This record gives sequence, structure tokens and C-alpha cells, in this order.
Amino acid sequence: MRQLLSLLGAISFGSREKKMMQRRRVLTVELRVRMDCERCEREVKKALSGMRGVQCVEVNRLPQKVTVTGSMDPHTVLRRAQSTGKKAEPWPQQNTGSCAVRSPRGRDDVST
Repeated sequence: MRQLLSLLGAISFGSREKKMMQRRRVLTVELRVRMDCERCEREVKKALSGMRGVQCVEVNRLPQKVTVTGSMDPHTVLRRAQSTGKKAEPWPQQNTGSCAVRSPRGRDDVST
């Protein structure tokens, strides 16, 4: 039975798909997005929630902070937020001048 399942697994997932699944890791991307009202919040949340790989979108209007969690490209998230017509930029980090993409395991990957 095990051999049959392993054969079925090999058929359904080629080496390319396995590599894609291994490369995908869950990231947390923090953005500063200019939002003035509830409608702005809804637009941003709807645009980012519809992206492939996004698991969670948290929007906080007062500090103008958007947190997106999932297995997606951080630059694509930024471009999608900007496509709503709102001013969007990476959330500024206090230690350095670059933005950080957080991994749920606690380590930070720095991107520009």
C-alpha cells in the first residue's frame, strides 16, 4: 500500500511542484498605507486578500499599518497595495533604514 501511495504521490507532484512547495515559506510583510476612512481600509484589505498565497490581512487605520501574512512575494504585496491608488511603502524599521520581512520562526530577512 505504501508503495502505491508513493507512486501516486510521484505522479501527482513532479519535481518542479515539490521544489515550489519547499521554497514557499510563510512571511509577514508590514506596510505603511495612507488610509483616511473605512472605505480606504476595505479597498486595501480586499485588494490584498485576493492575492494568491495570502493567509491573513490585518489593517489598522490609526497608525496606517497593514500586516500581510502568507507565502507571497513582498514586492508583489507592495505593488498591489499601491495599485489601490493609496500611497504605500514598506513599514519603516527603527534600527535600520531598510524594511524587514519577518518569518514566523522569529528570524528577520532584510529586503530593500
